Amino acid sequence: MNIGIISFWDDQSNYGQILQCFALQKFLRNMNHRPFHVKYVEGGGKRQKIANFAYVLFHGYLFDWIKSKRGAKRDDRYAELNRLQAREDEMHPRDFDGFRDRHLTFTRETYRISDLCARPPEADCYICGSDQIWAYPDAGYMLDFGPRGVRRIAYAASMGGNDLADRIQRSRFARRLKRLDIVSLREKDGVEVCREAGRKDAFLAPDPVFLLPAEEYRSIAKRGSADGEYVLVYLLGNEIDVDVREIFSFARSRGLDVKYVTSKGRFDEFPKTYPSIEEWLGLMDAAKYVVTNSFHGMALSIILNKDFAVLPLSGERASMNSRITTTLEHYGLSERMEWEKTRDSFDGERIDYSAINLKLRRQREHYKELFAKWLGGAEGGDSPKEAE
Repeated sequence: MNIGIISFWDDQSNYGQILQCFALQKFLRNMNHRPFHVKYVEGGGKRQKIANFAYVLFHGYLFDWIKSKRGAKRDDRYAELNRLQAREDEMHPRDFDGFRDRHLTFTRETYRISDLCARPPEADCYICGSDQIWAYPDAGYMLDFGPRGVRRIAYAASMGGNDLADRIQRSRFARRLKRLDIVSLREKDGVEVCREAGRKDAFLAPDPVFLLPAEEYRSIAKRGSADGEYVLVYLLGNEIDVDVREIFSFARSRGLDVKYVTSKGRFDEFPKTYPSIEEWLGLMDAAKYVVTNSFHGMALSIILNKDFAVLPLSGERASMNSRITTTLEHYGLSERMEWEKTRDSFDGERIDYSAINLKLRRQREHYKELFAKWLGGAEGGDSPKEAE
């Protein structure tokens, strides 16, 4: 079966974003399907912007368009961080494009919403997810395009803490939900929002990275030449209440080195490393401890059975902690979100992963059965490097 996936896909420093794309494609390929990611982006050149405006005006999405433009102008700090991150990505390339070429299949064409409606990529099924694609109910990320006969699945979509307080936004969201055959989300808060919007069948599902066993990640990981034991610190630019100095101080007190990786607007004076995705997996797998404020940093720590601490987000992004707390509760690891307690526990016994690994195996088998049911009979054949 040809399966078109829409999610975030084009970042140059967010390891989790690309690994969730890799995981879903690999999982579906292992089931003998032919998945590909649709290169979907917003914006475009002058002609494209005119086409997009004509589309949203004609189809009644003008409110969405105005809302997105106002949000972009209002969040100047976020735009500035993106600009600075782009400059750092250029100065310290991490070969994300190379990883995409080696491990992922994409459409040749890059689509905007008007393109998707006029000439959607051919597929037997569309899947949206995962990542925070529903932080705003965009028509493309909610699969509001294409012929009626194509199956539509929302898999582990995330709302990024958005509770759709705006009445018109809720109305748009509810209407788009109706077109989906399967609705699953990555956090409990998102499930509740969908149920309130009329999808009583919405349910909780694990992020795609949990669909693959540790061996799949180790098979592509690259071990570096680092000597000695170290703490892997992986931080995104979101605000946290823990000073990075505390983490470095903890490492020094234990005679440990620090491998510090940042992305998405995290800038400070501490020395950093800029690994490729394969090298990042190798660093994580070999680390004595992992400290992160990233959802996927936490997720891969669990899959690779690491001793880890999650630093909760604070400030205006604190609502995004829902995706982390939901997952930690599911695996009985909620205490890993308290830095002081976790830091002290590093000197004690390691996490007992025996029951967690059993749950992970059963979970993977369960979702293999669910996808087989959702998708029907699978067709064999090799995946092309590029899909039309």
